[in-house]
Amino acid sequence: MTVASALAVGIMRLRSGQAAENVRESARTDAQLLLGHLLGADHVWMLAHGDDELTRENLDEFGILLDERMRGVPVPYLTHIAGFYGREFYIDERVLVPRPETEHVATAAIEALRASSGTHALDVGTGSGVLGITLALEVSGLHVTATDISRDALDVAYRNVRVHQVMELVDFVQCDIFIGTPVQRFDCIVANLPYVPAAQIPLPPDPVAYEPPVALDGGADGLDVYRKLASRLDDLLAPRGSLVLEAAPATIYSLAQLVKESLRGARIEIGTDYAGLERFIVASIA
Repeated sequence: MTVASALAVGIMRLRSGQAAENVRESARTDAQLLLGHLLGADHVWMLAHGDDELTRENLDEFGILLDERMRGVPVPYLTHIAGFYGREFYIDERVLVPRPETEHVATAAIEALRASSGTHALDVGTGSGVLGITLALEVSGLHVTATDISRDALDVAYRNVRVHQVMELVDFVQCDIFIGTPVQRFDCIVANLPYVPAAQIPLPPDPVAYEPPVALDGGADGLDVYRKLASRLDDLLAPRGSLVLEAAPATIYSLAQLVKESLRGARIEIGTDYAGLERFIVASIA
């Protein structure tokens, strides 16, 4: 079977009634990504080499990937690649798949750090490390402390630190929220902590269902983990520091209230994502 034929079969399978409904919507793009991953090629190469014959091994591996995608497994868990802030990061089932919405958190933190000439940032619940690594790459002279309760997640984050060559700029600490961080106060704190109410965590074939529960479960109202962080913000944030937190639109105002109660006198703004939904808060101390 040729490259073009295999791609056509892949699109057809992902669009079939046997595939999860959310999978059918992105069938063409997903088939291209999966086949390109196997071949180590991009879409342009596959168009130019459509008549090339695939090996039996390639076809068997492509079939396995298609089966996984048909049942809803996110593409980044199959290709082990996800884009964030214009860069590629290693991703697997031990961490959340980076969302485009979280790029707004990165942008807000970068702007705050540049404006204040901050030199120390804390990335709480770093997961794959995309936020902390992005800050280290974008802000000159910045040192990042990144924490996570999951050793598995930190293993993924450390792999990304090596790939992006920021080993000297990012330190990892396995801890619950803030305990054990080597720097007492930070010029900027960023976090994309679990914020899905426990009863609302979806089941397969929803792609979220394949992500680590520890990275999703925010307790009864989605704010349990953020409450832990909020209780220590006054101890962790440096004078004139800033805080950028992501949450769900349904809980963003409750999160803002938590921060307001923890950081008396802080100026709090609510930012929107690419869809115009209220998605993150920025708090700053005058």
